[in-house]
Amino acid sequence: MKIIKTLLISLSILTIVSTPGNAIEYFLRADETTKTMPDGNIIPMWGFALDSSFGALDGNVTVPGPILSVPPGDSNLIIHFDNDLNVPASIVINGQIANMTPVRNPDGRAHSFTHETQPGNTDPCDYIWTNFRDGTYIYQSGTHVAVQVQMGLYGGVIKDFNVNQAYSGVDYNISVPLFFSEIDPVLHNAVADNNYGTGKLVTSTINYEPKYFLINGQSFSIGAATVPAGNPNDVVLLRFFNMGLETRSPVFHNAYMKLVAEDGQAYQYPKQQYSIFLAAGKTIDALVTLPDSNVYPIYDRRLGLTNSQTTGGGMLAHLEASGTTLPPAALTVSAIADTILDTQTTQLSVNVAVLGQSSPLRYNWKIPKGAGSLSSKTIRNPVYTPPDITGSQTFPLVIETSDGSKTVISTLDINVIDGLIFSANFNKNCNSFEYLDNTFKDTKASSFESGSRVKGGITGRALKVKLGGKNKIDIAGMSGGWQRDFDLSASENVKITFMYNLTQSPNYEDDEYSDILLSIDGVLKGIDTNDYITRIYGDGDGGNNISTGWQQFTATVPLSAGKHSIVIGGYNNKKTDKNEVTTAIFDDIVVERI
Repeated sequence: MKIIKTLLISLSILTIVSTPGNAIEYFLRADETTKTMPDGNIIPMWGFALDSSFGALDGNVTVPGPILSVPPGDSNLIIHFDNDLNVPASIVINGQIANMTPVRNPDGRAHSFTHETQPGNTDPCDYIWTNFRDGTYIYQSGTHVAVQVQMGLYGGVIKDFNVNQAYSGVDYNISVPLFFSEIDPVLHNAVADNNYGTGKLVTSTINYEPKYFLINGQSFSIGAATVPAGNPNDVVLLRFFNMGLETRSPVFHNAYMKLVAEDGQAYQYPKQQYSIFLAAGKTIDALVTLPDSNVYPIYDRRLGLTNSQTTGGGMLAHLEASGTTLPPAALTVSAIADTILDTQTTQLSVNVAVLGQSSPLRYNWKIPKGAGSLSSKTIRNPVYTPPDITGSQTFPLVIETSDGSKTVISTLDINVIDGLIFSANFNKNCNSFEYLDNTFKDTKASSFESGSRVKGGITGRALKVKLGGKNKIDIAGMSGGWQRDFDLSASENVKITFMYNLTQSPNYEDDEYSDILLSIDGVLKGIDTNDYITRIYGDGDGGNNISTGWQQFTATVPLSAGKHSIVIGGYNNKKTDKNEVTTAIFDDIVVERI
């Protein structure tokens, strides 16, 4: 059997510096993702990501979500939640103390165990636990649990009694999380296609029928990576999580396990077993010592060992005890773009291969004084923001990758070029753009025009113009736009680039249309001889939304020295019904000299 050695980065214990008052804080985001099964089937999923701050969007969405660690001695946990899904969600931790406010349906039934975070929240929604108890626990969505947990909204949270001591008297050398889960593709596709719920294709999870069976988010196939488990004779703490809807029975081949805790509660008398009864939603902690430098299979005794009815896969993983201790090897350090303008940003990344690694890796980025800033200096993939410069400069960034005892140092050069008047991606704010009603073609319909900064941009947030809707009154001519001024010290050819997405609801008639518009100093700039960039005509009542999808527009215009104004926005020539709505979204605007 071919075994690939690797580090399971997504399951490393992620540590955040504690804040005053013995509380540790995490910025957790829920978002969409996908998983590719061994047979090539792509499954829509939901998952969690750990961001450096609210709205940073710099964490990777994973299923299971990142493991959160509460350091020994800290008593409180705060999760600042960012919900980027299209439905409400929440976070609960069974077995921990929290003030919970259930949310109920009109008939009185609770559909959420605690307060919900609405989709697209512009401020973090906080979930707080006090007097956090030692042990291994599950964090998950507390809203529509049967569906949202199955879709992937779950992860692990741990608090040790002391360093390398899970509970009083329970010592270990290395901790290994093992998440058991299942996937029913019918349910996942129904949720993704808005076909789940009353009166829809799938009405509940009563007919739940999983086809894929996973450990740590992977369904086994030949060549799958091993799970690092320290060195021979290390005491390994296996943290078992069952995130499926069915009971599982993990078996450790050729080795007994010492069961020491269940649902975060230490046993008074540990149990010596070679298999575990792992009910849905349960955690169990077990100790094992791997005597030789070898791989050790662990699998589900209840035979969740298929990939969509194909045998030889499923809930099977191989723990590897390595005979050597090697330092981390930083193979490459890269940036999404290593040559950028001085008001752009770029995301950095360290690609690491680790052999025999038994400790989570730590990252320490070093940046010269005056060379810009990083969103975080202690994560693998921070976002780099350069300084404002004249001409061009190269800045060397240094990354130290450490396993606690040995360190590998690598350098990445970022080339920064002057030449930008401004760029804006709206992830933090409106970047000096101001929304105005009636910006084009002498429209006078402010009641039917609005603008806002929203989620759903290319990489985060974007600017939105909404026209129409509201009532059945016939309105002719609606427009709204986002304006920003800029100065030129001399006459220049200026290149303007931005992304746009125009959507028209399905109820417009064929004589009604919607436009994307751009004006410079009050003059419309379109494509060819048109005064618009793109136009959508209605196709009659009913059907689906009509959308351009994300498109890029680029134009070069000669401008004189002095102050100038740019406006991007939308126009709708007529609406005759409250269901006729035009939406224009804009992102990644760049105005530069050429």
